[in-house]
Amino acid sequence: MRHSETTWLLHATGAMSWQALGAAPEQVQVEVRAAARPNRTPWFHPDWQRQAAAWISEQLQRRGLRQVAAPRVLKHWQISLLWQVPTCSGPVYFKAVPEHFRHEVPVTVQLAGKVPGAAPPVLACDPEQGFC
Repeated sequence: MRHSETTWLLHATGAMSWQALGAAPEQVQVEVRAAARPNRTPWFHPDWQRQAAAWISEQLQRRGLRQVAAPRVLKHWQISLLWQVPTCSGPVYFKAVPEHFRHEVPVTVQLAGKVPGAAPPVLACDPEQGFC
């Protein structure tokens, strides 16, 4: 996460006074956080894609599958990321969700196992990372 500082020059007019605001008529330092917060959108971190690719590779190897090309991005936005991963046995899909949607991972696993057609078969998941 990048932190930056921005200087704002505040002006009080009319009935509003600096004393009522508890400030002096001078520059005030304000901390501004980057819009892409790591706890909400982890895939915007520099190392995240490399770590996700390593996790995918490990999970495929455990199941006797081999990745044959780089993942193809199907969706990439703030609330989820979806990749199609070409393997020797056909494509598999990787989905990642941010922390506030991690409850979706075990729900997807249960739906895939108990309600045919409700969710695709799940080869591997990691609820703590939001991977499925």
